[in-house]
Amino acid sequence: VELFSPVNVVAGDKKGNVEKWLMEVQESMIACLTKITGQSNVAYAETDRSKWVLEWPGQVVLCVDNMYWTEETTEAINDNTLPKFYDMLCQQLL
Repeated sequence: VELFSPVNVVAGDKKGNVEKWLMEVQESMIACLTKITGQSNVAYAETDRSKWVLEWPGQVVLCVDNMYWTEETTEAINDNTLPKFYDMLCQQLL
């Protein structure tokens, strides 16, 4: 995943201070992954799953997929439709 805000490790007081530029890398990484995960979350609902899973970074796919799985599993439990939900999950694996 390419960072949206690249970090110049030799600019200003960061030069030679790994503690400073590494914190900036971490902040940039978190902001980037947060934005990409949000975009992928929207795309999940609009795209065929077999296509969606190939269009996004693996870490993002795992995160978004787990968010949907949790929501859908909760709904299936509350609606007493676990067998139907199970069938749908099996179909997604094919």
